[in-house]
Parts: sequence; C-alpha cells; structure tokens
Amino acid sequence: MPPYTKLYRIDDQSFIFIAKDHQAAIELKQHLEVIQRRLQKPLFLGKHEFKITGTATIALNEHNESYERMFLNVQAAMEHPTTSHKNFHIVNYDHRLHTRNFTTQLVEGLDDALKNNEIFLVYQPKVLAKTNQIIGVEALIRWQHPVYGMLAPTIFLPILEANHKLFYLTDWIIEEVCRMLSQPVTEQFIPQQVAINIPGPYLTSPRLKETLLTMTALYNIPPVQIELEITETSFIREIDKAEDIVTMYRTLGFSVALDDFGTGVSSLAYLKRIPITTLKIDKAFIDDVPTCEKDTLILQSMIQLAESLNVHLIIEGVEMNEQINYLLKNCENPIIQGYYYSKPLPLEALQIWHKQFHEQFVY
Repeated sequence: MPPYTKLYRIDDQSFIFIAKDHQAAIELKQHLEVIQRRLQKPLFLGKHEFKITGTATIALNEHNESYERMFLNVQAAMEHPTTSHKNFHIVNYDHRLHTRNFTTQLVEGLDDALKNNEIFLVYQPKVLAKTNQIIGVEALIRWQHPVYGMLAPTIFLPILEANHKLFYLTDWIIEEVCRMLSQPVTEQFIPQQVAINIPGPYLTSPRLKETLLTMTALYNIPPVQIELEITETSFIREIDKAEDIVTMYRTLGFSVALDDFGTGVSSLAYLKRIPITTLKIDKAFIDDVPTCEKDTLILQSMIQLAESLNVHLIIEGVEMNEQINYLLKNCENPIIQGYYYSKPLPLEALQIWHKQFHEQFVY
C-alpha cells in the first residue's frame, strides 16, 4: 500500500483507498497502474489459470466534498454504461459525464421505473430456528434499470434521498406491502408480518403516520402485520421526540424493530427509553462466530441484553451450520434471517421456497 493512504474493505469484493493529499493521490494512481499491468497477465494456482477482472475508479476531491459524496461519485462512475469491467481498468471520475447524467436519469426516471415494474420488492424470510416456523419477512427494494442493469440499493437510495424522493419511494413500498398482505389466503404463502425499512427523517414526519393509517385501512390490514425497521441514527439526535413517536406507533398496533444494532453509537439508555419490540443484530457480529472467541463473547452479551429486555431477537446474515448450532445452544429463542435459509426473493419465488421448506420439515 502506498504511504499516506488508508485502506477500507466495504464488502466481499470492494475496497476503498483514501489518499491523504494530492501527492498521496498521485502515488496511489501510480500504484494502481502497477497493479493494472500485473493483472493483465494471468495468474496461476497449480495447473489453474485465472484472470482478474474489475474496475478501479479514481475521484479527486477538488471541491472539498464529504467522503459520502465522493463515495457516490465513485459508485456513479462504476455503474455508468461507459465503464468497462473486463480485465482490470482504471476510470477517472468526471462529474460532467458520470454524476450529473447518472443522478438525473435515476431521479427523473423514478416514476417510470415504478410504473414499468423496474423497481420491485423482494422478501427475505425470518425463521424461528428452534421450530423452523416462518414468522415474517423483510421487504427489500431492488431496481432493474434498463440502462445500468441491477442497481444495488446502496447506490440509488442515497441519490433519491439527496433529491428528496425517499419519502415518496417509502410510501410506494408501504402500499405494495399492504397490497401483498391483502391477497386472499389460499394455498399460496402470504407472510404473517412484513418489516419495512423507514428512513431516519421519515420516522418523525406526520406523513409516515398518515401513509400507514391510510394504506392499512384501504387494504384492511391489521397494523400488527407491519413492522417498522428503524436505525439508531433515526432517533439519536431527537431522543425525546423519537420516544414519543415510537410509543405512538406501538399504541397504534405496529411493531418497531431496531435495525443494525451495535454498528453505530448504540447506548443502553436508548434501548431503555425507546419501546422497541425487536432487536436486530447486524451480520458483522455473526460472521466469525463461533471460531472467533472475541466475536462470540460480544454476540453472547447482545443475546443476554435482548433477553433481559424481553424483546424479540433477530440475527441477520446467518449462513453456516456452525452459526445455527451455536445460536440454538446459546439463545433462548433466536430468529434467523440469512442465506442459511434463503436469500431475498420475489413473492412468487418466496411462495415456491415456502412450499419446499414446509415439506422439508413436515414429519
């Protein structure tokens, strides 16, 4: 790694280098060019030949922008149709080509995307591990763009939020979930409860209450079938107001889950004051369990906390048998959401999965 540069890993195949200053940025680019030349040649592991493909995007901070804005710039360049992902390429971010065009197309194309079913919901089941009972699902948003292909929510949600479109999209999600729940119960699987992610600023907006009450009444959906997923950043700056808001939604019959617990600046004081029904533990805290003793101890303390608060506990990102076995031994009633059971699925695929899952555990 070049000097005066920090390296971060953001997912399985994505890394971020942050150069301290202009000179460090020059050295970083030279470093990447060396890597590019090396990766143009195949790699050999035993008798097997591999070629590394990917893209390195360089964005210079010429306008004193935040890390968040620079990250969006890089994502825009990565997803732009002019960017090749064959072999290993270096792309220089150009705001005239990338962000303005990309952002404008997403924001202006939102209505058409909703009408043409380019934006759609997928559902990931939540399973009570000890009984293999499916107690609900989480609704997650996807965008199959006609030009850019499948866009990750981490790309388009910040853009829509920055352009004041996220409330509008959340309203659409709430209506779609209520419409799905209103389908007649036949042999097809309809979830008992659906969790919906609520953007931070929307939690304290009167518009959310109006939308929820209007849609549940329109489709005759009991509020108990809707769970509002919020993050601690939704209420940390306005703890008193958030306490009243969450209490109101609980009184109306909605469940409220605290998502990604432990990844921010969690405080036990918040948990004591905010009347949540569910605590969701982020994938980062299960990844190395039970092999890593430190992670295992941290997870165990979170489990004990949830049980002492008498709230439901959902562990996200569970993928392996060893993790399931550990949770069954060390957690009173773990609810599992992860690829161990299923990835997020469109409704039709979820119904097929449910039938197969049910047949597997009918004795």
